[in-house]
Amino acid sequence: TRNVASAEQPLKIIFPLNGAQLALERTSPAEAPQPIAIKTNGGNGPYRFLVDGLPIGEADFRNAAFWQPQGPGFVRLTVIDASGTTDSVVVRLQQ
Repeated sequence: TRNVASAEQPLKIIFPLNGAQLALERTSPAEAPQPIAIKTNGGNGPYRFLVDGLPIGEADFRNAAFWQPQGPGFVRLTVIDASGTTDSVVVRLQQ
């Protein structure tokens, strides 16, 4: 039998968690914040990632993307899989 465990699991953002507060990491005060990983589980690739409804990239096989935040505030992170299934979380970015 073929292993289709990931297809049987519902699409879910596993990092960051909904309601999380993330500190913006910077190598120096003048630098842009470090990228933040968005990790998912389940669903069917390819995956599309959005921040506040705007696309930030795709991942064919890996269930992860990296996003470059602009600064502090609330953002909605969304993933959409090949079947059109979505999951979203809202997180707060802090200095």
